[in-house]
Amino acid sequence: MSYHLIIGDKLYSSWSLRGALALELAGVPYEETLIKLNQPDTRQRILAFSSTGKVPLLKSEQGVIADSLAIAEYLNEQHPEAQLWPADVAARAQARSACAQMHSGFFALRSAMPFDLSRDQAL
Repeated sequence: MSYHLIIGDKLYSSWSLRGALALELAGVPYEETLIKLNQPDTRQRILAFSSTGKVPLLKSEQGVIADSLAIAEYLNEQHPEAQLWPADVAARAQARSACAQMHSGFFALRSAMPFDLSRDQAL
């Protein structure tokens, strides 16, 4: 299976970082295209890969998966040996709950940051 991950700056985009971490934790090889965020051509560059204009985006032989949580779920199903989610039902539910809360709350967290995130560098 071949994977191509399209992401924004990992230090600025926690969504992109989560997509990359899921692939790293799964231990599978992948190609990465990093698109620097907050640049004049950022939107145009992302739209070349993503019709929604959002990253992360994982291209696989089975299609395109958008959103870091969907990427983690997909990789867990494709590579169960990596055990990206706990095997225990209750523990898995708690892990998914924590991920969903972080996922839906980061926008508010970023807008309340007391420093300028645009200074971050891509990894």
